Amino acid sequence: MLVIVGVVVGVIALCIIFFPKVTYVDARPAASFGERYFSALKHTEIDDAFAMYTDGFLQRAGQDWRRTITELDTRNGSVMDFKTKGAHVAPVILRDKTTLPCVLAAYQVTRKTLISEERLTICPHQRGADYGIAGHEIIPPSGEHLIAGLTITEKTIYKYPNTHK
Repeated sequence: MLVIVGVVVGVIALCIIFFPKVTYVDARPAASFGERYFSALKHTEIDDAFAMYTDGFLQRAGQDWRRTITELDTRNGSVMDFKTKGAHVAPVILRDKTTLPCVLAAYQVTRKTLISEERLTICPHQRGADYGIAGHEIIPPSGEHLIAGLTITEKTIYKYPNTHK
């Protein structure tokens, strides 16, 4: 009986220590939010699309990014179609050590004369909406990168076995 009580107390202690640090984040609603953004662009609802960016994004890059998107659409036509390629959680740690459960979502975006990969960094939003776009990266086939806001760099590290003994 004493052993059972000890195990229960140990499990409770571990839960108290570790569960406050665990947050479940479902990437699907954020990816759907990104789809609404591209749908707004597809229907030339530019103001509605830009309302989906976070306040921080708009303050730092809003005017320049709007000009960039306008120039891109002028050269290549507006968004005709888009497809979600994938989305996964990408925690962002702020300067004050706060962790935001952001999502990095990738889309294939088709304009009249351009098919590009676009990545949105979608984070919890402060204006009452569930999400906001904190970063946007456009990667056309030419390899030129158009980047604004908070972007996430993914790296894969390979470990090869040591064959020199």
